[in-house]
Amino acid sequence: MAFENDFKTLKSLNHELKKYKVKLSFQYYDVSPFNKKDIEVVDIVLKYSDMLESCYNKIFILSSLGNIGFSKVVPYLVDLYFYFIKNVYSIPRDEIYLLHLCDTISKINSLEHRELYKKILCGPITQSAESIILTVSRYNSFEYDEIIFNLIKKENLIPNLWIGELNEDCKYWCSFIALRCIVSKKEKKYLNFFKSIIDSELLEWLNFSESKYSKKLTLEWNEKYKKLAKQGYNMIVSSSD
Repeated sequence: MAFENDFKTLKSLNHELKKYKVKLSFQYYDVSPFNKKDIEVVDIVLKYSDMLESCYNKIFILSSLGNIGFSKVVPYLVDLYFYFIKNVYSIPRDEIYLLHLCDTISKINSLEHRELYKKILCGPITQSAESIILTVSRYNSFEYDEIIFNLIKKENLIPNLWIGELNEDCKYWCSFIALRCIVSKKEKKYLNFFKSIIDSELLEWLNFSESKYSKKLTLEWNEKYKKLAKQGYNMIVSSSD
């Protein structure tokens, strides 16, 4: 059976976690079952994560560490993120696992590893990176504002099965989230950029593959960007009055 050894590894992990009164399983943990004071569990979980053969199982187990204070695990999670994109990511369900992984990183919200968040957003990303974008947007840093701004004209990765289908619009998900973050800042320096979007007939960065949906998607997303840019423009102008 594929990854049969992972269940043996899980059994060993749970044996070591008995003193914390926690028993893990291969599932996503929206809330960490560990007390944030139990820093030593990070080393235990990482040790057994290295033994797991399935990346999916790793992500499940590591989601148990989504706790402020468990910053030690962040570099490991970021490495797994890049490994997953390069070696695993191909089918729609993979997006769910990357979403779990990014959400775990965001929950930890480690200020000492902010450079790793930058590394993620400056590399190849999928729509799962939304939580990372939202996390760094709260830092009120010029450097991170620039990174977010640069995402607006950048496509994120999507599974090949979505190309030529309605789901192809997902390749602009992070772009749209980035624009939403920029709009929320209500800063005058973005006024001309918003105006350029509003005045454009068709946005230059929108590029859907040739299909029966391409025209529909282009028009719909062109309008979505314009509507959001108008919102940003009006908020800045009204606050200046």
